[in-house]
Amino acid sequence: MRGGGRRAQEKTHETRYIHSLLQQVLTALASPPARTGILGFAQGVATAARCATLGNAGGELLIAWGGMLPGEIGPEGLRTRMVRFVAGTADTYLDQDAMRVQAAGLAAQGVRVEVNSFQGGHLIAAATLLESASPVRW
Repeated sequence: MRGGGRRAQEKTHETRYIHSLLQQVLTALASPPARTGILGFAQGVATAARCATLGNAGGELLIAWGGMLPGEIGPEGLRTRMVRFVAGTADTYLDQDAMRVQAAGLAAQGVRVEVNSFQGGHLIAAATLLESASPVRW
């Protein structure tokens, strides 16, 4: 993780903690899923992106819902997975033009990217979530 100091240490600790939780959940399942993904909503997109790129917690799919990837995340850790940006058409918290620019930049660097939208604001829409997370679409 780029940068130093206390905040960088906190981000690393948070990412390791989430990896640990994921391993506990997968171990507890009688039949672990063949594929896994991670979703971050709003500011949580940054944490989800870190988890996806700093180990195996992200699996094959990273859903960035109503947020953007942090600047420290480059295409290197994303090329092995699908990155799906999702946002409501009336989301007033997200700069959708900036999101599209980020998505296009990642695609130009070899990352599989999709940008999806739904009618609504800064929220997780159940039907769109089910469609976005469907393993058939990875």
